[in-house]
This record gives sequence, structure tokens and C-alpha cells, in this order.
Amino acid sequence: MSTTEILKDKRKEEDWKRTEPEIKLQLINDAVSQGAVFNSKITELRNEIKEIVQNYDFLKKFYHNQVDPVKMYEIVAGLDGSNILTGMRGVIQFICASTASIVFQGGLSNAKSFYNAKIIPIKDDKPEIVKHNVQINSMRFEVENLEHAINDLAQISDKEKLILIDGPIIDPPNERDEKYIKERCNVINSGLENNILIVGVVKRFYENFFLKFLREKEYLIEENKEKIDQLFRSDTILASFLFSNYNPHRGECIYTEIFEFDNDSEIYFYYKRYGLKIYSFLFQFEIGAKIYRLDLAVPYEMQIDQIVNLQERIIQNLIYWTYEKLSYPFPVVIAHEKCTLKKSVGDVLFQEYISSNRGTLSCKF
Repeated sequence: MSTTEILKDKRKEEDWKRTEPEIKLQLINDAVSQGAVFNSKITELRNEIKEIVQNYDFLKKFYHNQVDPVKMYEIVAGLDGSNILTGMRGVIQFICASTASIVFQGGLSNAKSFYNAKIIPIKDDKPEIVKHNVQINSMRFEVENLEHAINDLAQISDKEKLILIDGPIIDPPNERDEKYIKERCNVINSGLENNILIVGVVKRFYENFFLKFLREKEYLIEENKEKIDQLFRSDTILASFLFSNYNPHRGECIYTEIFEFDNDSEIYFYYKRYGLKIYSFLFQFEIGAKIYRLDLAVPYEMQIDQIVNLQERIIQNLIYWTYEKLSYPFPVVIAHEKCTLKKSVGDVLFQEYISSNRGTLSCKF
């Protein structure tokens, strides 16, 4: 436990001691009483939902030893980007952005790394506007990196290629700038046209896309849908419950049915307008590993049976590229490690920005 955590715990104890004994007693009794009722309801609801889950084919398994080498992509790349905002409010602020592309051809023994970094000035404005400008400028820089990677891989015309990007296909998730969306879609479409599949690895997912997918299932009666809604508010919580109750073991992955992105989304409407459909599924490499979401960008006209076949192939590649003690495929892990910028890097670069006005450099390489 860190010193900060120890001090916080001591402060809590002191605050508790200063509270009137009679008030503490009443609050404790009330908390115990209400907690018992709440836990009883949750336990009952969990058991009911567990029974619902067992009666429907929500989840599937794939054993690691069933991976077919023929289904492996010959070239696999991991892409990620990082950014930090630095500078001084009211004077000058800028983004330090970096991207990394790690390309594997024929396995780990033949890997090439490509890096790109840039300083992007940001107009000083209201905090919420600055935040949006950081987000959109950083993502445009990552789209440029994706375009470079696609152009390089497109030169190898006789091999199938897979790009795993660290993050969702629709990124930023709430960005409504149609010009940016069109740019992103055009780049992804150029990859698909060159036999390059692009898949997003979403490590943190707080939306309710899978929940909505289950609600629309015709074979789920309305009462069961209501019970699921009562207990779960996001796909993260639902996935944790579903996967843990599916009796997972070492050496087998668990994944959900594939489901389309939210068709009611205004943002998704633009992605479809520019020729893309996005399908997702939740995935766990094996028991103890983290659960994450995979986003597949596919041509608008691709049929669902083709997408399901594509899902199985992707799963086999995920298993192949996920090594012991890792939750995520190695190309994504290494791309993330290589591009990540720390706040201290921004502090150093800001110092260099100031120093450059004096014609000097302060940092050492």
C-alpha cells in the first residue's frame, strides 16, 4: 500500500471517530438492514439470470488446440497512438502525439517497427473546447498512421493481411464531425479494397451494445429482458457475469455472438453512408484473462454468414497471437508499449519549446 493510500485510510478513521456515537449506531443498523435486503434481491436475480443464460446460446467456446494454421493471416500488424497535452494555459498549449506500427510477417522472427511523432499547436480556449481539439487532432494523426500502414502493406499483393488497432473502429466514439468520419472511412475502405482486414481491440467498453442486442432477441420473453435490465447497466458488467458463469477453463476461449453496432446511432449512420458496417463481439482468451470487445469493419454489402465465418477466423488468430500471461494479442500490446507517452515527456518537451527561444537544448538523448 502506498503512503498516499495509508494517509487516506487514517483520515477516514479519524473522521469516523469524530462522528457522534448515536449517529454512527443508527447509520450502521440502517446500512446492515438495507444491505441485507439488497444482497438478497441481487442473489435472487443473479440465479434467475443464470438460468436464463443456460437456456440460450449467448456464448460459444473455442479450444486453443483446435487452431488451424491455414487460417492464420500471413501478415499481422499492431497499431496504436498516444497523446498528451502540455504547455501553459493562457500562453501556449500543444499536443505531443505519437504512433507506432509493428508489422509481423510470418511470426515473431520477422518484425518491423514504424514510428511517427508530431507537435500539434492547440488554440487556447475553454477547457471543453481544448479537450475536443486534442481528441480530434490526435485521432486525425492516428488515421494518417493507419493510412501509411495500409499503403505499405498494400505493396505486398499476394498475402492476406490483418491490422489490429488499439481502440474501437468508431473513434472517437462521440465524434460527429462528418468530414473526419469520411476521412476515417475512406482510409478503412482502402484497406478492405487491398485485402487488409481492420479490427479494433477495445480494452475498455462501457456502452450497452450487447445488452441492446439481447433485448432485441425474439426468443427472450419480455420478463427475462426486464430482469437483465434490472441487474446490468453496461456490457462490461454483463460480460463479467456471463463469462464467469459459463464454466471457463484454461486452454479455451469464450466469445459472444456477433452483433451489429447500434443502428439508432447518428454517428454510425455516417459510417454506413461511407460504405462500412461494423460488427462486434466480446472475447476472453481464457479464464483469468481480461474480457474485451472486437470491432470488425466490413464492406456494407457483406452478408451475415460471411461475417460469422470471418469472426471464427479472427478468433483463431487472436488465440495464436495471445501469449502466456497476456490478455490481449501481442501485436497490440507491443504497439501500445512502444507509442505510449508519459506526462513527464510533455514537461520535457515544453521546456525544450521554451529553451529553443534562447537557441539552446536542455535535454539529453
